[in-house]
Amino acid sequence: MKPVFCNAHESSQQTLHALLDSMSQPAWITEHDGGAIWHNQPWYRYTGASPAPTHADSWRQVCAPEALDALLARWEQARRTGQPYELEVPMRSASGEFHWFLTRAQPVMLPNGRVLRWLGTCTDIDQLRRLRSEAAGYARIKDQLLTSLSHELRTPLSAILGWAQLLRRGGREAADLQRGLQTIERNARLQAQLIEDLLDMSSLSGGRLPLQLRTMAVLPMLTTVLGKLASQASSASVELELLAVDDKLKVLGDSTRLQQLLGKLLHNAIKFSTPGSHVRLQAQREGSTVCISVSDQGIGIMPSALPHLFEPFRQADDGMARRHGGLGLGLAIARQLAELHHGMLSAESAGLGQGARFTLRLPALPA
Repeated sequence: MKPVFCNAHESSQQTLHALLDSMSQPAWITEHDGGAIWHNQPWYRYTGASPAPTHADSWRQVCAPEALDALLARWEQARRTGQPYELEVPMRSASGEFHWFLTRAQPVMLPNGRVLRWLGTCTDIDQLRRLRSEAAGYARIKDQLLTSLSHELRTPLSAILGWAQLLRRGGREAADLQRGLQTIERNARLQAQLIEDLLDMSSLSGGRLPLQLRTMAVLPMLTTVLGKLASQASSASVELELLAVDDKLKVLGDSTRLQQLLGKLLHNAIKFSTPGSHVRLQAQREGSTVCISVSDQGIGIMPSALPHLFEPFRQADDGMARRHGGLGLGLAIARQLAELHHGMLSAESAGLGQGARFTLRLPALPA
């Protein structure tokens, strides 16, 4: 905006005050040196302050303390140069909450170029800043996904392509042939699982994953899941243990999806376990709930990471987890499957090197 030139005797204070009071956002007037002399009614409604004979330091009382230095520096620059002032600052409301405001001040100048007063407004941009933050977060997730996805696709593809080229040339011994075929099969399965996770995440996010619910005995389900993960555990030199489980425990669920959920928990526990350690699976009834837990003696989880553990693609942020591969979708899918079964999935860990425990709680059915 261009400076407003006027004669000091031309303005009508009553008209100006009435105009500013009719605005929806807080507004104010200061002297040329920055001393506040008037605030409009929206200012008082937002801040909860009462009109006082002097307003000189009223803005200091509502501005967030950590923003005062930047505000003072910017305001001093505007007063020294006579240029319009603009800054985003958090301001405290009457209820004690802080909202972000875009604060602007426009100089009212005399014909000789001197500043007579400053007219200022405060526009609430709190929601806009949250949207900006969310958009930036989504952009980071997208970039992390593309980076991680390209890596996770390229690695198995390179192994498959490399062995396919070697085998096509012929002249390989039987042992090499077997090893090559195993490598191709293993990496093809990794890619298939990656695609399946992406499709499941899309279906869960869009509410398009139907469940085939039926009464299920817990013990046979746990036994089946352990059998499916036995080979992975053996390759990692990790011992799987199924602790005593009451064979009368029953839940209402989709057998395939619950096995998928528990399989992801066990897969995660094995992947982050140290060779020679144990992964324990157990189930017990607690009131009206069946609690199924997976405990490991692995690398553990930092306390700061626990609140974000079930967020999609979260693994891409963690350098330690990144070295173990994967997109970080497994736990996000597991939690959403738990919630589809009207259950809850939680995690706990004493910290790095202390292992972790994941607990699935499902509504129990009568024995």
